[in-house]
Amino acid sequence: MVVIAMPRRPHSPDRANFTDPVEACDAEIKPGVLRWGVVMSQYVDTYIPRGSDPTWWRVAAEVRRIVKLANPSSSKSAADLLGALARLARFADSEGREGTAKVWLAEEMIERYIDVGCPGVSPASKSNYRSRLRRLRTAVFGPDITTGASTRLPGSVASVPYTTAEMTALWSWSGSQPTVELRAGCRVLMALGRGVGLDSPEAIPLRRHDVVVEGTRDPVLVRVRGDRERVVVCRRAWEQVLRDLATADDDRSPVSYLFRPESTARAKNTVTNFLARTKTSAAVPRLSMGRLRATWLVDLIDSGVALPTIVAAAGVDSLHALSRLMPYVAPVDADTAAAALRGER
Repeated sequence: MVVIAMPRRPHSPDRANFTDPVEACDAEIKPGVLRWGVVMSQYVDTYIPRGSDPTWWRVAAEVRRIVKLANPSSSKSAADLLGALARLARFADSEGREGTAKVWLAEEMIERYIDVGCPGVSPASKSNYRSRLRRLRTAVFGPDITTGASTRLPGSVASVPYTTAEMTALWSWSGSQPTVELRAGCRVLMALGRGVGLDSPEAIPLRRHDVVVEGTRDPVLVRVRGDRERVVVCRRAWEQVLRDLATADDDRSPVSYLFRPESTARAKNTVTNFLARTKTSAAVPRLSMGRLRATWLVDLIDSGVALPTIVAAAGVDSLHALSRLMPYVAPVDADTAAAALRGER
C-alpha cells in the first residue's frame, strides 16, 4: 500500500461549515497506510463543478452526501457521479424544487432532467447520466423505492470480491445441484474464475488440452485462447479441480470442451444460460465470473504478487483495470508499511 495525499483546494467562504476529513485525521495518518474512505471522502468534499455559481453552493452539501453513500471506488467514479448529480441538482433548483435526495432521485425527476435539462447532449451521454443517477438512487434508497423500480448498472457488482464465507457457501451450493452436469459445470466455472481469473468469454472456448498438467506436484497451467492469449498458473487451492478434469480417464477427447463438454454449442451467453438452470438459494450469492475474477485479483494483490505479473496474468495492458478493486484490498499495518517503504523488508 502507498500513502495517498490528495491535493487540497483553497477554501471558499461557502465551504466554511464543511469538515476536511483529512485534516481531521492528520494526527492518525501513518506512512504507507491507505484509508480509502478518507481519500474518497476528501475528493468528494473538495469537488467544485466547472462554472459553479450560487446555485451550486445551495445544493453542494446534499450532492456530496449522496455521492458518499454510493461509495465510489475511484476518483474517476466519484467525478462521474458528482458531475451527473450536480447537473441534475442545479436543474431541479432552477425549477424551484426542494434540494433533497428524495426529490432529485425520483424516477420522474431523473427522466424530466434527461428529457428537458440536457439540450444538445448526445443520446449516449444521456444514457450515461441516467445510469449514474440510478446508481445513486439505489445507494440512497435501495433497489426498490416508491418512485419506481431501480435499475442496477450493468457490471456494477462485478467489482465486489466474494468473502471467504461466500466462497465456502458457493462451493457447498455447487455440490448440492440436482444433476451431475450442473455440479460439474459450477465447479469448473469456480476453478476457472477463482483459480485462474478468467471471465466468461475466456472460459467458454477452453478445451481439455488447454489445461497443462505434468507432475502431480507441478503447477497446473491454463492456456487462454482469444484476443488476450496467455498462459496462467492456477492458484494452488483450485488446482485439483482442473487437474482431475485434464487427467480424467473417460471417453472424452482431449479436444473436448472443458466447460459443458457434452455441448458443442458455443455462444457468448453459454455461461449465462447454464447458470439460469441452476438451483438458487437465498442464502448463497449468485455465481458470477466477474466477481470470481475480482476475488482472484484481490487475492493476488494481498499476496504481494508483483504488479507486472498480475497485469500479465490478468490479460490487461495497464493498472487502470485494477483501480476499481482498491477499496477491497486488505490494509497494511503502519509498522509493516513503514519498514517496507524504508527498504527493510
